[in-house]
Amino acid sequence: MNLNLYCDYKENFNHCDTRDFEIKHPIKNIMFDNIDWLRNLDQAGKLRPCVLENIEKMLLCRTVYLGFDRFECPRCGNESIVPHSCHSRFCNACGVKYAKQLAAKAVSFCLDVPHRHIVFIISDKLWDWFRQDRSRLNLLFIAARNTISAIVNHSLYKKAKRKGLKNTRYLYKNYRHSTHFGMISTIYTFGRDLKWNPHIHALVPELTYNPDKNAVKSFHHFDFKKLRNTFMYELLRLIEEEIGPSFKKEKNLLYTKYKNGFYVYAKTMTTDKEYAAKNNTQNINACITYARRYVGRPAMAESRIIQYSKCESKAI
Repeated sequence: MNLNLYCDYKENFNHCDTRDFEIKHPIKNIMFDNIDWLRNLDQAGKLRPCVLENIEKMLLCRTVYLGFDRFECPRCGNESIVPHSCHSRFCNACGVKYAKQLAAKAVSFCLDVPHRHIVFIISDKLWDWFRQDRSRLNLLFIAARNTISAIVNHSLYKKAKRKGLKNTRYLYKNYRHSTHFGMISTIYTFGRDLKWNPHIHALVPELTYNPDKNAVKSFHHFDFKKLRNTFMYELLRLIEEEIGPSFKKEKNLLYTKYKNGFYVYAKTMTTDKEYAAKNNTQNINACITYARRYVGRPAMAESRIIQYSKCESKAI
């Protein structure tokens, strides 16, 4: 992609569908106004390589600079040009489409049973450690998965702890006598205030499978206290394995501060059990749509931006 095309594109808005540009596309407008500052940040090594690339893709979305398809009527000769989209998840148009497709795919293999929406939240003391290397975010998925595995395999977890057995990275992954469970998890890297705040949203069906008995069993009870304590234990255990003994002091401080464990939200999707039993599919759709809404689009919807004041870029 030619990195200088955005200037020519902005000067030739008349032939594009960008009338009322500042009203309909405020995020693009903000990026256009600050593109030089963003480039300087990128050259200084203060942006991840993918950031500027996705911003420029978004700016050129649905323009001829990304290619186009031309359709011509063989009778009257009228033609229509359809510019290509950028397919970037940072783009509000393309990202929303991606999120909807992902949600539809998730719904297609969900069981038509009650599900529990669980949110795993970590201490702010750990935020910077995960931000230094985003590959570490995978530990949040593993810790959340291990927490549910420990809950549905309570007897195994209790026996292993009593015997002092060392936990594996993935609890009971290849153990043939363990109870099987389902789980769809999504990571959010920001909170409501848009600050860096990585946390996990998980959708867990209230159903388990016992391979020994070849039987399916309802599983409705989630002990909130155990969820909190187990999640903190599993996450800190995984981090200590990653860092080494040097993390032991900080781990002890976290145990002292969070005596009830890290916060875990796991309330039922509706208080009306009769309604939930009759409308499982509707609840699953709503929950997946909520959990996937920021998977493929910016953290803030453009409809929430009501005003933008351009300011001069400061030196880096």
